[in-house]
Amino acid sequence: MTKNKLSLFYLFTFYFLIVLSVNAQNLSVREMMREPSLAGMRPDSERLSPDGKFVIFAWNAEGREPRNLYIVGSGGSNSRILVNAEQNYEARTPAPESKLNYGLTVRDDFVKAREKNLGGVDISPDSKRILFSQNSDIYVLDLQAKMASDDQIDLLKTKWKYYESAMQRRADLIVNIVGIVKKSGVQEQTIFGQVADARSRLLILMMEVPKGEKEDKSQVQKQAILQANEELSSTIKKLLNLQDSYPQMLSSESFRKMQDELSGNENRINVAQLDYSEAAKNILDLTPRRITRTQSFEGAARWLSNDSILYNSGGNYFVLNLKETSIIQVTKEANPTTFQTVFNVNPTKDAQLLAYVVSDGSKQRALFTPNYLDEFVQTPSARRGFSDQKVFVSKLDGSWEKPFEIKLPKAEGV
Repeated sequence: MTKNKLSLFYLFTFYFLIVLSVNAQNLSVREMMREPSLAGMRPDSERLSPDGKFVIFAWNAEGREPRNLYIVGSGGSNSRILVNAEQNYEARTPAPESKLNYGLTVRDDFVKAREKNLGGVDISPDSKRILFSQNSDIYVLDLQAKMASDDQIDLLKTKWKYYESAMQRRADLIVNIVGIVKKSGVQEQTIFGQVADARSRLLILMMEVPKGEKEDKSQVQKQAILQANEELSSTIKKLLNLQDSYPQMLSSESFRKMQDELSGNENRINVAQLDYSEAAKNILDLTPRRITRTQSFEGAARWLSNDSILYNSGGNYFVLNLKETSIIQVTKEANPTTFQTVFNVNPTKDAQLLAYVVSDGSKQRALFTPNYLDEFVQTPSARRGFSDQKVFVSKLDGSWEKPFEIKLPKAEGV
């Protein structure tokens, strides 16, 4: 290696080390393991519909928590967002702070975002509904309005743009009308302020675009725009009604022309609304329906039939019939205070019977129960002793007063 080449090599090495030292940082475990990975956020909770026509999965286009629910046709169509976790989240009353935390709070933004995740996804046997859990509650969503073709989705987008364009045009016209009214000597600052505020709210909402969403505004955003548009309509009526108190407004040719133009634009808004409503009849983004509203945890939900759901609440299992809006408690043996638990719950295919195991752990004793702070150390308590287990069969329609016990062979040894 020549002297010049050797010098260049040393210079490059020195520069490389300087760059490394400048960019060096102390990485925590969370920073090293956080999403997205080098390949992006991984899809999670994939579910194939019973009819094989679509797949539902949890993912976030921005590579961060919480994950939303997406739907994609098994034939290779474009994926679309099904449920937005942030928009669907309903906060509960926070639990009182535990003194064992010694004043430390470990529910940072990362933990709070993960709490909003959607899980426990299950698809009904007829592939027309899904259920999922969020924040310890169960939600049901009708998929009939979700399985539109890409052409239908594109048509709906076009109709909404026309609708939004007509609303935008009216918002622009109202500025000129207010200016003409002021020149007529009208001094109604309160109404002028109401019109300006309503117009500003509408324009701000129309400019919003969901982060990570390139397809279309969400149904929540559209509903907010329509509500703001109604508020603007109300204030415009107040403005135009001023002509009863200020006759000089009608003597202004400019005002009459702008009033006619505003009237014509109102017709365009009405036509655009009808066109959009017609296109949206079968493909609207419906809001999930929350079917459990208690402070206790509800989970382990699954479809028994197209109209009934089996789920766990407080350790016991219940059957919720969506069609009849009825709830039946199937198991009654679970009791955390006496260490009675129900698990291995298995319904028959015809949704008539339910087999389950009841475990009595009251004879177990904890050897140690370490104090720990969530997120940092999680150590299960080591226990000694044994549990008695029994197998029961019950009717899912609640017609049996007591479950039928299946006699097990006597345990050998101690």
